Amino acid sequence: MQSVKLNPKSINKNQFEYTAWNTGKYIVGVDEVGRGCLAGPVVTAAVILPINTQYQLLKDSKLLSQNNREKAYHWLTENAWTAWSLVDPHLIDTLNIYHATAYAMRRAITQLLVHVRAPETLLIDAMPLRYNGPFSQMYHLNSGEEKSTSIAAASIFAKVQRDRVMRDMHTVFPAYHLQQHKGYSTQLHKKQINTFGPSFIHRKNFLSWFHQNT
Repeated sequence: MQSVKLNPKSINKNQFEYTAWNTGKYIVGVDEVGRGCLAGPVVTAAVILPINTQYQLLKDSKLLSQNNREKAYHWLTENAWTAWSLVDPHLIDTLNIYHATAYAMRRAITQLLVHVRAPETLLIDAMPLRYNGPFSQMYHLNSGEEKSTSIAAASIFAKVQRDRVMRDMHTVFPAYHLQQHKGYSTQLHKKQINTFGPSFIHRKNFLSWFHQNT
């Protein structure tokens, strides 16, 4: 099944969640973190929230402080069904960023469904996705974290997991200061790449674009 694109302006906040929860059904929210980075993996997460979830920190991960993201992450691990997946820089270069992200999303969804009865609806932030699974509805929408608490939860889970991966990578590759920029294209990161050259955690295709446009 191919996901259908939704216009966010036509969707009320948690419209799909409330419809599902009112009938005792569940929603899967899916998001990714790290698509635009020069280094490190893309991380995806799939989350199913308990019916009638009202936890106040479940919002777009970019709007939360690191401390509040960690609090929300802990709440999710204790109360929700979660799964995550990553694709490394080599696979990103091999498949391209779009297909690598789609691959990681499908892996996260499949891992989640091993432990949970089949939900009715799959909601994905921004990215079209084909998935042959048990869903009766699959949708993708831009700025999904604003319209779906399930997608917001997935964005938090993916962000915290990826930040942890990048902090671990920093201990192996301290010259790039990964703990600060998490692999994104900051001035500091670009300076360190120019000084020390790329490592195998850098995405070659992204660096080719970077060098052509700087």
